[in-house]
Amino acid sequence: MNLSPSKTSALAKLTPEKRKEVIDLAANMALLNHIKAIVDKSRNKENQEPSSSVDQKQS
Repeated sequence: MNLSPSKTSALAKLTPEKRKEVIDLAANMALLNHIKAIVDKSRNKENQEPSSSVDQKQS
C-alpha cells in the first residue's frame, strides 16, 4: 500500500491500537470491495447468458 507523506504522518500520530484499527478497517474494506467485484462480475456474466424460454415470455 503506497501512502503519501501526509497520510503516513496521520497514521504515525495515532496510538498503536488506533493505527491497527484503521489498518484493519482498510483491509476489511479492500476485501469487501474485492468480493463486490466478484459478485458484480458474476451478475454481469449471468445477464449476458441467453435467457430461458420462461424469461423470454415474461418480457
